[in-house]
Amino acid sequence: MWRIHNSTRCVFSATGAVADLHFEMPWHNGEMHDQESPVDFTSRKAATRAGLWFTGGIAVLAGAAYFTINFAPQHFAKFLPDTWTQKMGDRLEVELVQGARTCTTGAGDAALSTLVARVTQGAPDLPPLRIRVYDIPVMNAWTLPGGHIVVTRGLITKAGDANEVAGVLAHEMGHATHHDPEAQLVRITGVQILLGVVSGISGSNSGGSASSLAAIMQSSQDAERAADAYAAATLTAAGINPLGLKTFFEKMLAEDGTAPNGALGKLNNLFSTHPGTESRIKLIIPWPVGKVQKPILTDAQWQDLRRVCR
Repeated sequence: MWRIHNSTRCVFSATGAVADLHFEMPWHNGEMHDQESPVDFTSRKAATRAGLWFTGGIAVLAGAAYFTINFAPQHFAKFLPDTWTQKMGDRLEVELVQGARTCTTGAGDAALSTLVARVTQGAPDLPPLRIRVYDIPVMNAWTLPGGHIVVTRGLITKAGDANEVAGVLAHEMGHATHHDPEAQLVRITGVQILLGVVSGISGSNSGGSASSLAAIMQSSQDAERAADAYAAATLTAAGINPLGLKTFFEKMLAEDGTAPNGALGKLNNLFSTHPGTESRIKLIIPWPVGKVQKPILTDAQWQDLRRVCR
């Protein structure tokens, strides 16, 4: 006997080779007692269908959101107003440098201008740039919205020659040309808006915290490889050996995990925005042995640049 509820009986009878299945329900023949009502299978099926539709709708929305957040920002970033990106770049630069002193001397500024002019000979499509050196010991450089490029004292003093600094600047110019910081800003703002819609929490504080700043500055490996390719092409067009970019990345890889303690150490770890360094090094092809380039800076100009933070 198979029971459905406590008082449902199932009776089997056989006629020849065919078995007949009869259900005897307590409400048959007027036998209604204080029994539990039968399961409403129609309502259950309707609820199941509604649940499936809801789950499917969430999946579609999630897919659309993923596509929008990951691919659309690169296109939207090109149409952001310059005045807005400049203001955002100013704001993020102040937060990034954490009160560090701006490095400037007459001779050092002139040397940096000469180096930048040489690199930009290979990049006629550059947007307006503002390059500043700050008295920060970590060896790195960052591109912010509005064409702001921050270079650290650590980068200049630890670089072996002007070619390495030129390679880094060409890479950062690639990020500026591709609008990578602006795209990240759009992407993060979009995520916060989506979170705000779901949770009811305002997403208007994008860029207002260290974590938001790190997220805005974090580039994908595809964006980094594209900036590397841009740098190699720009340097070659300007008559500069891309070897400097390769050797700089090798130094960054060697220094991985050796950042200083304290706030600057946390900053360096937080803004480790150059993923996949080992694989990227292999993709940078220097000039053939024997091919000679014209020096970017004279020895005296290089020393002036190295002393820009004194």
